Amino acid sequence: MKKIILLSLCLGWSLCILAQVTQADYRRIDTLSANAQRVYDNAVNPVWIGDSHYFWYLNHGREGDVFWLVNAETGKKEKAFQAEKLALALTKASGEKVNAMKLPFRKIDFRTDRSGFEFEFQGKKWFYHVRTNKLTEKGTVEKQERKWERYDRKAEKRVMSPDKKWEAFNRDNNIYVRDLSDNKEYALSMDGIKDFYYSSDINWSPDSKKLAVIKVRDMEERRIPLIESSPKSQKQPILQWRDYAKPGDVLPVYLPALFDVTSKRQISLETLLFENQFYLNLTGWREDSRAFTFEFNQRGHQRYIVAEVSAEDGHIRPLIDEQSPTFIYYGRNFRHDLNDGKEILWISERDGWRHLYRFDGETGKVINQVTKGEWVVREVEHVDEANQTILFTASGLHAGEDPYNLHYCRINFDGSGFVDLTPENADHYVVFSKDRNYFTDVYSRPDMPYVSVVKRADGSRVAEIQKADIRDLLATGWQ
Repeated sequence: MKKIILLSLCLGWSLCILAQVTQADYRRIDTLSANAQRVYDNAVNPVWIGDSHYFWYLNHGREGDVFWLVNAETGKKEKAFQAEKLALALTKASGEKVNAMKLPFRKIDFRTDRSGFEFEFQGKKWFYHVRTNKLTEKGTVEKQERKWERYDRKAEKRVMSPDKKWEAFNRDNNIYVRDLSDNKEYALSMDGIKDFYYSSDINWSPDSKKLAVIKVRDMEERRIPLIESSPKSQKQPILQWRDYAKPGDVLPVYLPALFDVTSKRQISLETLLFENQFYLNLTGWREDSRAFTFEFNQRGHQRYIVAEVSAEDGHIRPLIDEQSPTFIYYGRNFRHDLNDGKEILWISERDGWRHLYRFDGETGKVINQVTKGEWVVREVEHVDEANQTILFTASGLHAGEDPYNLHYCRINFDGSGFVDLTPENADHYVVFSKDRNYFTDVYSRPDMPYVSVVKRADGSRVAEIQKADIRDLLATGWQ
């Protein structure tokens, strides 16, 4: 038996040696990086300059990598600066040879007047004045390391009132306020304990008279280990832990609480309906301080409630009660309150398709279904309350087209005035100017390379910026 095991191990090791991956194998597999260099004038990735209608983008063309500047109002395209002059100046200042057609930076930060821009090179910041060809060193680049930190709801947090007269904070599991005029502290709660405490999630009403707080019924959550294999701080790996509840585990419960700072008392809330939860979170006060809102996701993801809590008596009123026999995709919900909560825009699949609805914030009834049809709203991009319009992306709009193609559309709150701003038969990616009067539209299909155009807010075309050139790629036999 030992000989057979040994023979098997030797045979397995031999096969591993024979199957060893070579550099040639990696080069054959890694075609993406090589093929990217064979595509010219690819998709435009615009960076709009301040509030203007100008944008710049970096393009890989046949002559090299060039920064372009585009006036969206006219569609005029020109080189953003003279790369040869900048390369010479940068070579002289840095002591490193710089290629004008392959500049050693990919991002620039243009001044609003387009007179010059900042960029980073050799760990330093530089400013280049386009009109005078003057290059100035602006100092070193500060390195910023991102650190993951667990949010501790028990950690003390102090929150100033809007009128700057009070400071609210959590301490010893309870809620306190401090009068900033005489530095006196007042306890607003006395019932907080270790595993049922008032958290640092503290929200002042705009009139500085009330506090909305989350009270946590804590549970010891399941934790899983993660290994940070290559930390920057040391050579050895670092063990980290993450909270990770599994089906059937007891979850923490988050409940809304309301305090009247003026009378130094807590207003009782009836929260029994909201205890079987996946999560509950506060979503802000009404501008007139009449109420605050929260969202509740029932465990199992088959019920989702948007509720409003009266600041006067603590009465909780459901505004939207979304229920489904299957599943509510809570991570892709959309809600936008209009006119200080008098109306609410909400996304729902209640008719079998993902669409927008407008609710009455007083009665909770549907005023009208904003979008409808056998297609889906993907994301809401912008809500223009002044003009009562919604900009959103949709898929499945046009018969005979790939149902996953993304189109950018606009519609009025009442469901009228629907327009597809990107009607071309393709998948679209749009970037708007800050005032949303112009946008770039980059579109393509699996059988059509990228086309990049500039359009006006109504969808009319200003100019075509460029089309992707894939002749060199096709010459390799690529399909």
